[in-house]
This record gives sequence, C-alpha cells and structure tokens, in this order.
Amino acid sequence: GDAGGDPVAWTFYVDDIEIFAPPAPVTGLPVDFEDAGGPYVFGDFGGGVTTIIDNPDMTGNPSAKVAQMEKFAGATFGATTLTLDGPIDFSSSSIITMKVWSQRVANVEFKVEGQPGNVTVIQPTSGVPGGVWETLTFDFTGLISDPVSAVSIFFDNGIPGDAGGDPVAWTFYVDDIELGAGGGGASGEQAVNGDFETGDNTGWTEFPGGGIISYEATPGVPLSGGNFSGRLQAAAGQDVIFKQANLAVGSVSPGDTIEVSFDLYGSLTGISGVVFGEFFSELSGGGTSAADFISPGGTNAPLTPTATWTTYTNTVTAGPDVSGGITLQLKAGCGAVVGCAVDAYFDNISIDIQ
Repeated sequence: GDAGGDPVAWTFYVDDIEIFAPPAPVTGLPVDFEDAGGPYVFGDFGGGVTTIIDNPDMTGNPSAKVAQMEKFAGATFGATTLTLDGPIDFSSSSIITMKVWSQRVANVEFKVEGQPGNVTVIQPTSGVPGGVWETLTFDFTGLISDPVSAVSIFFDNGIPGDAGGDPVAWTFYVDDIELGAGGGGASGEQAVNGDFETGDNTGWTEFPGGGIISYEATPGVPLSGGNFSGRLQAAAGQDVIFKQANLAVGSVSPGDTIEVSFDLYGSLTGISGVVFGEFFSELSGGGTSAADFISPGGTNAPLTPTATWTTYTNTVTAGPDVSGGITLQLKAGCGAVVGCAVDAYFDNISIDIQ
C-alpha cells in the first residue's frame, strides 16, 4: 500500500458488519423439490451443477419440480451434496429410494455423509433411450452408525463429465428422495411403458428372430384401452420375443410377491403356433433362479390369442436369487410348419411388486 503518498487510492471505509443466516435446509426426508419444501441447500463440487427446474417429463412422475443434475468437465467425482436440517431417522428403515431420469445407463452412487469411511450404495439406471423415470433403491442396512444430516449423489463416479459438449449423456434428473419400506426393497409397478403409449419400443428389449415387432394403433376393441399396443408376428420357423428385462435390480428381494398381468388379442393360423408369457427371476451375469408361466392356473400351457382381448393374471414369487432383477418375456412362435402364422397383440402390461 501507499496511503502516505496516494491517500485517494489507499483509503477505504467499512460499515455495518452483520451476520446473515443462510437459508434453512429442507426438513429431513422425504425430499420432493417442490417450492413449498424449500429452500434446498446444495453443495456442488468437481463440475457437478444442480438446479431445481420444472419437471421436463411428467410421464411416470407427475411432480411439478425436480432437481436437474449436470456433470461438467472437472473432477471425475463431480457431484452434489444435499444438506438436511437434521439427522435422518433410520429406526424404521435403512432403505432410501430415489426417482431418477436418465437417457443412458449410468451408475448412481448415493452417499450418506458423516459416517466412518466412504459409505455409499451404487445402483445403475436402465438407460432407456429418450429417458424414463424409474425408482432406484439404496439399501444401507448395517452400514450406518452415526447421524446422517447430508447426502451426496454422484453419476458415473470416476468418469469425467461433459455436460457442455454432450448434454444428453450428462444431464440427469432426480426426485422424491425418501425412506423405503423397512426390511423390504422395491414395491409397486415396475413395467416401463407397459401400455405402449409412447408408440415405440421404450422400455422393451427386442429379439425379432426373423419375424416382426411393431407398435400399432390398437385394434378397435374397447377392452384394450389406450391408443397403442405391442405386436409380435411370427411365421414358420420363427420365434419373436420382446421383454421387460432385468427390472428392479438391487431392490427386488427373494420371495417377493409379484402380480403379473397383460392383455392379449390376435390370431393363430395353421398348426404349431404358440404364444407364451414367461416370468424369470434373474441371476447377475446370466441364468435364472426361478421361471413361471403367466397362464391360467400358472401351467406351462401356451396362450391362444383371439378376436377378443383377454386378460391373463398370475401372482408369482420371486426366486431365491434375484441379483439380476426380474424379467417378463412375451413370445410368439411357429414351428417349422408351412402355413403357420401367429399375430399377437399385447397391451396393459403390469409387473407389480406387492
């Protein structure tokens, strides 16, 4: 400084030094990011940027507001920390659920702050193209010893973000962070686009097998409802399949009761044509621990599509190992018999964990 030689440049005044309280954090869980529940106190770091915005996709999540999380270039662990106004009460449950929207498969890491060590649980998104809301379950049973008054959320921890150059891949939305049912995992509807009202294969894994898979304006039979259905067409020597595959990984539990139902309409021509609904309890890495047919009485008898929509419903029990989630497979097939043809429409698919 040079206040002696240049007092104009080096003379300053200060006044009114006060302490201002920061915005009060939200009140515990659940957190839904609606205006009435705020303000929400985020601590972004390493390239993570979080803002509260209007919900851009209300299909499967009618909330008005959600948190948008963008991961920009910076530290590979770029993420955000949400501060609560008091410790979470884990006395009734050690499970936290959170709705997530992503346009690609991404590992979501949920960290409970204030614990000895790095206490996190990681769950993957399904990565449905175009994005879809899904509920991820984070089970902290036996991992929590100290109070938790803040949580951190990471997307693809260990990979640099690029929300500036590739916003589709590095923009995510989260909502409805809450305690799950004590001692349980996922519950409620698990099927994605089970009514086909997107008009495309959103939520479905396809195996055409030489036949045709399409998404059609529903034939004029009132029972089906909606505007679209999924259609499988098979000819001689073809097996045509689509699946709701590997649902509720990490959250469905062995022995869970699951109600599975769908509507069927269509026709069979010739002989050797079959339609099956099959439900699998999947092992991580491949294979199954249980398999069930969705048919009258739970038998393995094939289904017969007719010119009237028919609803098939079975209650199944998840197998002893569901580390790979649960899968509903719908199949139309023909043996190698000339003249065989199967035309099967499916609609109103439901996979409801009770």
